[in-house]
Amino acid sequence: MDETYYPRATRERADKIPDDFFDDNPEVIQCREVLAAAEEAHEKVIGAYQAAIGTLQALEARIAALGAQVVEAQGALKALAAQCPQEGDMEFTAAVEARASIQRLTWQHQAANDAMPAAHDAMAIARRPVEVASMRTDNASVKLRELLKRLKLEHAQRSY
Repeated sequence: MDETYYPRATRERADKIPDDFFDDNPEVIQCREVLAAAEEAHEKVIGAYQAAIGTLQALEARIAALGAQVVEAQGALKALAAQCPQEGDMEFTAAVEARASIQRLTWQHQAANDAMPAAHDAMAIARRPVEVASMRTDNASVKLRELLKRLKLEHAQRSY
């Protein structure tokens, strides 16, 4: 029933009734149980979603760090190669080792980038149960509020 059906004085009296006044009402008990179950289900799935977000953030940070390492190592390569003959290393051992290290970093960087779509997919998969649980929690909360509102109005109308 629409709230505007009730006279203003009844609505004002209803607003003064605390929610816990109806704690022993079977409908309220049932609605609160449904809400508690929905909140519990939400808590169970939120951990997996937060873990997926953490993995994605860690992967993004690793990609940035690897990219910076590659750029830094490449920038030092010519100076390292120029230093080898001065040290009598005509095999350019240090420069070759640096290039091998850069290649490894480049492969790591590429592998991390290759993992990004899977990390995004994992996050999307983990997000769906959270969205469903959130909707169930919201719906249960709305039903409880509407029930309490109705009970308050009915009680206020009967009481005066």
